[in-house]
Amino acid sequence: MNRKLLAILAVVLLSIPSALGVYAVVSTTRGQVAGWLAAIGIELAYLTVVTLQVPRHLLKYSQWVARVGVATAIVLNILADYSLRVPGVFQSSSTFLSQFDWVLFLLSVLISIPLPGLAFAIMLLLHELESSQPEVIRGSIDDTTSPHLVTADRRNHRSSRPVPRRP
Repeated sequence: MNRKLLAILAVVLLSIPSALGVYAVVSTTRGQVAGWLAAIGIELAYLTVVTLQVPRHLLKYSQWVARVGVATAIVLNILADYSLRVPGVFQSSSTFLSQFDWVLFLLSVLISIPLPGLAFAIMLLLHELESSQPEVIRGSIDDTTSPHLVTADRRNHRSSRPVPRRP
């Protein structure tokens, strides 16, 4: 199996629990359809960024999209986890202030960061691997050869093949 495909599969599997947390939060105020759309949308945005072959000059933008996606997933997962630990805590500000528990909140933070964080780290690794591969360009090495594929590392070098001498 292709290593890149395995890495993408890891991102998908890590994203599913995160998507469920997004669904749990969004569906409480926006309904089930909106909850599923938000959950799937965040994860598809992530997967799109992972699978795109992004030119180096656009890499910072794709990483920015991934950072926003992971931050959104983390925040929504913290809210989902904390609301399960302290039911009804988000009903009103007075309820929130009277029922807030730092330990349970810290546990919610600690449990909500690793999965999307690891998916993000895998995405960064995939992009670094993609951008570190030599760029393939079309051209010729010297005047004696026909045009063929040349890697960017060799485009300014002469062919290692000897040039035939003319009598």
